[in-house]
Amino acid sequence: MKSLQEIIRALKTGGNLSESMNDIAEDVSFNLRLAVSEFGQRMNFFGVIFIFGAIVMPVMVAILGSIRNSPIKASMPSFEMLPLGIPIMAAFFVVIMPFVLVVFLFYIKNAQPRV
Repeated sequence: MKSLQEIIRALKTGGNLSESMNDIAEDVSFNLRLAVSEFGQRMNFFGVIFIFGAIVMPVMVAILGSIRNSPIKASMPSFEMLPLGIPIMAAFFVVIMPFVLVVFLFYIKNAQPRV
């Protein structure tokens, strides 16, 4: 909107239209560079959260669940208190993990800079 007003003003006053267009292009490119830079900074922090949520957490649950559900129960009594039975692990990998990944995707989609 602002750029359109600048073009109309340059045409009405007889100013240099190419100079006005160059100034508008520089402003727009600066704003886009700034938005992309901010997006990159947010994605750096998001990468750490994604690594934990999508890689470390499922592996940790799988390892703890396999220890909890192993047939050798006498040597590991402390793992008996973990609530990682087969139904809970199935719900984690079939319901919770896809939900977490969809939330990550929506966040990335909404955080992208608008052109």
